[in-house]
Amino acid sequence: MNQSLREQLLKAGFKPSQTRHKTGAKPRCQQPAPASAKPYPSTGQRQARREEKARIRQFLREHRLNQPEADIAYYFQSAHGTRHLYVTHEQLQRLIAGQLAILVRNERHHLLSLEHAEKMRRWEPGSDIFIDTRKETTPDADDPYAAFKVPDDLRW
Repeated sequence: MNQSLREQLLKAGFKPSQTRHKTGAKPRCQQPAPASAKPYPSTGQRQARREEKARIRQFLREHRLNQPEADIAYYFQSAHGTRHLYVTHEQLQRLIAGQLAILVRNERHHLLSLEHAEKMRRWEPGSDIFIDTRKETTPDADDPYAAFKVPDDLRW
C-alpha cells in the first residue's frame, strides 16, 4: 500500500493518455475570430444607431393615434399570434376601411395612419405592420342568408 494511486492504476491495466499534453497549441485567447463573427461597431456607428432609434421613438410619440379612453378591442393577426388593440368607434371604422395601420414594435401596438406606417416600413423594413385588407365578398346565388349582412363591428 506504499504505492501511489498512479502506480496502482498502471498495474491494474490503465494506460496514460497520450493526447493529454499537446505541444504547440495556441491558447484560446490568441485564436483568430471566425469569419462569420460580426465586428463590434465603432463609436460612430453606435451613435448613429442610437440617434436613429431616438428619431423613431420621437416619430411614434408624435404620430401614434392610440387613445387611452378607447374601449373597443380590435383583434388582428400578428407574426406572433392573435393580438388586440383598444380603439374608439371612429378608429374601428377607419381600421376596417383600411385607412389606419397597426405597427407592432417592441411588443407594443401603435395605431398609425397609412402614410406614417409606410414611413416606418421604409425606416425599419422588418417591422410588423398590419393593414386590414378585407374585401367585400359576393354571396353565392343559392345562399339563403344572402339578404342578412353581418356587421363589421359584431362582437360575440
